[in-house]
Amino acid sequence: MHHNRQFAFFFLFSILAMATGCIEDTPPKLNGTPFLGDVTMRGAAVWFQAVGFSEEQPEAVVLDSSGTYVASFQANELGISGNYRCQLHGLEPGSVYSCYVQHNNTCISDTLQLNTQPLWQYRTDPPTVRIALGSCAYINETIYDRPGKPYGGDYEIFTTIAEDSFDAMVWLGDNVYLREVDFGSVEGYVHRYNHTRQTPELQTLMAKGAHYAIGTIMTLALTIVTVPIRERIGPNKFSMHFGSILREALAVLQS
Repeated sequence: MHHNRQFAFFFLFSILAMATGCIEDTPPKLNGTPFLGDVTMRGAAVWFQAVGFSEEQPEAVVLDSSGTYVASFQANELGISGNYRCQLHGLEPGSVYSCYVQHNNTCISDTLQLNTQPLWQYRTDPPTVRIALGSCAYINETIYDRPGKPYGGDYEIFTTIAEDSFDAMVWLGDNVYLREVDFGSVEGYVHRYNHTRQTPELQTLMAKGAHYAIGTIMTLALTIVTVPIRERIGPNKFSMHFGSILREALAVLQS
């Protein structure tokens, strides 16, 4: 009889806990670090990829140089593989901020440093801008690499760039390399981007500065693949899901 009362109490407690939300879901997990896209005088784009969000949408939290809270901005899901984009606004020119991703008032990401562009026009000489350039990032995946000595390897170039001081990184193309198994489905393309983004050395670089991608062989590939893939997602839409595109790079270079 005593055991029956214990079982009944435990059963009742479990029902109440589920009804009141006391049993928490698995916390969301980011696929590596968030990163900055286009940074202007008064705003910036934050990109990140994550799975496991509940109805409560993720936010980007902005702090000023003293660590004081400035604002929070809700992120918008882009519809493929858990990619999110958050547009920050209302910032001040030539200022240093930090930002991170939070969910249910809990920080779930690395903290990024954000430097808005200065308002120099008609006031001072143009500021010095340091831009890192790179292309042709081949990340190994042994099971799908070609037989023999594969391409890729030795990713210390990413950390070397990250250790330098730069304002923006411009990705000039061939930012991923498809394998034979990737062609034929959107899932194959998505896997290649996801696999590349998970590279620790690349994560170190993505967490620094602002990042702009002006093109990739992926854009060409998506114009010649099978009709079903083109109907599901086009080249520009795919680029928008995984990072900044040409128009954002042109904006920063013309400013």
